[in-house]
Amino acid sequence: MDAEKLSSILWVDLRYTKSAQAVSMSLEAVYRIKTISSGNDISGAIKEHAPEIICFDYDLPDQVGLGILSEVKCNNPSIPFIMLTEDHSTDLAIWALRSRAWDYFVKPVTLEELCNSIDTLLERLSNSSAGNRDNFMLQPRVPSGSRPYKSRSKNLSTVYAVDYVQQNLANKITVEDVAKLCSMSKSHFSRTFKKEHGVTFQEFIIQQRMNKAVELLKNSDFLVTQVALAVGYCELSNFTSAFQRMIGIRPSSFRKAISSKQ
Repeated sequence: MDAEKLSSILWVDLRYTKSAQAVSMSLEAVYRIKTISSGNDISGAIKEHAPEIICFDYDLPDQVGLGILSEVKCNNPSIPFIMLTEDHSTDLAIWALRSRAWDYFVKPVTLEELCNSIDTLLERLSNSSAGNRDNFMLQPRVPSGSRPYKSRSKNLSTVYAVDYVQQNLANKITVEDVAKLCSMSKSHFSRTFKKEHGVTFQEFIIQQRMNKAVELLKNSDFLVTQVALAVGYCELSNFTSAFQRMIGIRPSSFRKAISSKQ
C-alpha cells in the first residue's frame, strides 16, 4: 500500500517506561505516524493531523490511562482506535472491545499482524461514509487460550473475586467489596474461597501482588518504589517486607540478581 496515500495515524504512547523502542517506530516506514506521549496533547494533535486511526500504546494500563482513551473516544466517536498493552487480562480485553476498539493486541505483537489489522481498517474506512464510520466493528477473534469448559470450573462461585483482584492490584481490596461481587456474606465468601483455592483471600491477594511485582522487576525499568505502588503498597517498607517474606529476598537484591544473569 502506498504510504503517501494514507491518512495519518496518531500514536498515543502512554507507557510508563520509554526505554524500550515504541512499536510505532517499526511502522513509520509503512504509514505516516504522529507520536505523542501525553494525554494533554491529543486534542491538538487530532485537530492538526486529522488522523484516520488512533493507536493507544500501554505497558501497564491504569485508571488514568484508560480514562484518557475513554474521553478521546467520547469526543471523537468516528475515529476508530486500536489498543496495545503489555499487561493483559480478560477483563481488560472485554473493556477494550466494549469501548468499541477496532482491535486489541497484547505485546509483543508481530509487525505483520499489526499491519494486517491497520490495512483492513483503512480499507473499511475508505469504503465507508463519515456518517457511519463509528458503526462498523471488526468481529473479535476467539482467543487461542479460550477454554469452553472454563465456565463450569469448580471455582465458579469465586471466579469473579480472582478476576477482581487481578484487575485491582494497585488499589485497596476489601473482603466486603469482593464478597458483595460474588453475592455472598463476608464469612461465607471467606470460607468458600479458602475451600476452593487452598489459601485465605488475604494470602491470595499478597501472592498475586508479589507475582506481579516479580514480573515488573524482571521485565520493566520501573523503580522499586514504582513497582510497590503498581501492586498496591503506598509504603516501600511494607512492600519490601512482604516481598522478602514471599520471595525470600529483598526486591532490590532480586533485581540485581536478575540483571547479573542477563
